[in-house]
Amino acid sequence: MLPVVCVLVGVALLVVPSEGALLRDLVATGAIVLGGVVLLGGVRPFRFGIRPEGLTVRRPGPRRVIRWTEKPLTDRETAA
Repeated sequence: MLPVVCVLVGVALLVVPSEGALLRDLVATGAIVLGGVVLLGGVRPFRFGIRPEGLTVRRPGPRRVIRWTEKPLTDRETAA
């Protein structure tokens, strides 16, 4: 929620006209960039790489290698 607020406030500050407000424009641009980077980081759900030993999964939480020999869980096993 905070990144969205940063982007919206930054855009609002840039839209409102004023002369000689360089610091305000810099703060607004920084808020837009910072909020945008955080939003883009949240949109990217995961990354993975295919390697000889298995899949390398990188998420905000778990980061691990899923070996090719690892047995996948079925729906019945996850419900138990």
